[in-house]
Amino acid sequence: MAASARADYSAARLLLNAAQRRPDRVALVGIRQAGARSWTTRQVVEDVAKCASWLRAQGVGPAQRVVCCAPNDPLHLVMALACQWIGAVFVPLPAL
Repeated sequence: MAASARADYSAARLLLNAAQRRPDRVALVGIRQAGARSWTTRQVVEDVAKCASWLRAQGVGPAQRVVCCAPNDPLHLVMALACQWIGAVFVPLPAL
């Protein structure tokens, strides 16, 4: 099978498919001292699209690295999926 004809089983594609099937289903939950926040699949896709658009506007493209050095947060997933969406490489580093 040619590379262009392969099925896309990336996490970003699976999220898009889930958002089409069940847009109001909870997909992500973040718990902090101030309380909990949850995102539906639709909201995660919207945030991933915004993040991907911002990354592109900053000049990030395919095969470029995006380093994230921050405390663990559900938004890391958004950044990782946005990188995958545009073909960039997400590089998480532990916060010091």
